[in-house]
Amino acid sequence: MTTDDYILDDGAGLGLSRGETLSAGAAAAIARAARFGKYYLYALLAYLAISLLTPLLGIGATAEAFEEAGDGLGGQDRAAMLGGLIFVYAMILALYLYPTIMFWGFTHKTPAGLAADAQATVVEGLDNLRSTVKYIGVFTLVVLAFYAVAAALIVAVGLAQ
Repeated sequence: MTTDDYILDDGAGLGLSRGETLSAGAAAAIARAARFGKYYLYALLAYLAISLLTPLLGIGATAEAFEEAGDGLGGQDRAAMLGGLIFVYAMILALYLYPTIMFWGFTHKTPAGLAADAQATVVEGLDNLRSTVKYIGVFTLVVLAFYAVAAALIVAVGLAQ
């Protein structure tokens, strides 16, 4: 998709650097991205709310299963398993909390800055978007590395047998 509307303009408006300003088309595109980003943000917030409830349900179900099974786990073993579950769910929540906060900043600060012609607010919102994308990129690479290690271990165990 091509357009004649450049990103930077020489006219009056939102001054970015060296006297350049954001063109009307670029400002509208950024505002649309932030507006549609709010839908993603709301879905992400719903996911976080479910993630907060999941440990409570999971821990309760696990404790009930231990009680019903009567599998001979002592009190310390049961507490250790429940503590492990709490830790795992807390880590999952922590992994998703940072990009949610950063994306919240983008979807709320950028449109407000564009509407008020406030350069600092727009730049801060776009920097929040950069942080979100950077975090997701690094997170994806780490997950892919875990998959690669798991695949290598599966192949090694398969070859050893």
